[in-house]
Amino acid sequence: MSVANKIKEITGYTSFLFRPPYGDYNSTLIDTVYGCNFYPIEWDVDSLDWKDYGTDNIIKTVTTHKALKNGSIILMHNGAKYTAEALESVITGLQSQGYEIVPISQLINTENLHKVLYIKLSTLCNFIIIISDIYLTGNLSCLFYNLFQTGHDFI
Repeated sequence: MSVANKIKEITGYTSFLFRPPYGDYNSTLIDTVYGCNFYPIEWDVDSLDWKDYGTDNIIKTVTTHKALKNGSIILMHNGAKYTAEALESVITGLQSQGYEIVPISQLINTENLHKVLYIKLSTLCNFIIIISDIYLTGNLSCLFYNLFQTGHDFI
């Protein structure tokens, strides 16, 4: 748990969410994540920013995605080549469609998360959130994106 300790040391925030690398998960992973006092989280809209097709492609992929709806979680990678350039347009594009950007901690009910997770991931949320991943160790991918760095939760 040295990654979680480092996040707390740097930010003062105790992280509690875990996005499995590549979105791969099974019962063992979920049990392990819960055993570490984290909650597993997935997404339903992939920006495909990791393919490096360009800024306009990311914007179009996210804002017109067939799965985009209230409750969507959008995956974006902080290390992808065009993500930073696309982010403002993605956010304003989503807002112009009536979506609200909120931290994931406002979206999930952690008391029943494990029950919901096994049934249907896309029913976890009520709003849109942009998430990003940071690969802090070889096998561990932790979420920890502070939207606009204005007091929104680190995850």
